[in-house]
Amino acid sequence: MRKIIGKEQSIIDLDLHRLFDLGVFLKGVEGVLEIIGSIGLFLFRNRLVEKTIRYITQGELTEHPQDHLTKAVIYVFQHVTAGSVHFVAAVLLISGVVNLVLVFGIMKKDVWAYRGAMMVLSLLILYQTYRVFYHGSSFLIASIVYDAIIVLLVAREYAKLTKTTSA
Repeated sequence: MRKIIGKEQSIIDLDLHRLFDLGVFLKGVEGVLEIIGSIGLFLFRNRLVEKTIRYITQGELTEHPQDHLTKAVIYVFQHVTAGSVHFVAAVLLISGVVNLVLVFGIMKKDVWAYRGAMMVLSLLILYQTYRVFYHGSSFLIASIVYDAIIVLLVAREYAKLTKTTSA
């Protein structure tokens, strides 16, 4: 009986470690996408947003020239200030860089990266939870769950890493 439990335990450990690796990989991909998105916002903000909005709303305005919802969407996007777009772009850039630094640190098994990832993700979860109360969003809830799972997996790997380095 003991050997069976040991085998099951090692299979679970391996599966959780694979899930951890996948989560770290996805955080790396997320970081790269955030950096690409921020560069896109910095470089192409006006042209890209205007072309996209024009493309999306052109057909609707042709069919219904007095469509208030479509006009409201156009109005909002025309009055988004460059400063607010640059703020979003800066936040994306910082988030992407932080994600990549932590991912590379974890890949090198640097203890500080595990602690940093747990701290940064925990702060993000707190902020996302605050946002859910004011702007309920199923996407935000899914993001909280995803980040919480990553925190638990990082904590588990951190405990294993510190246990082996101290032994």
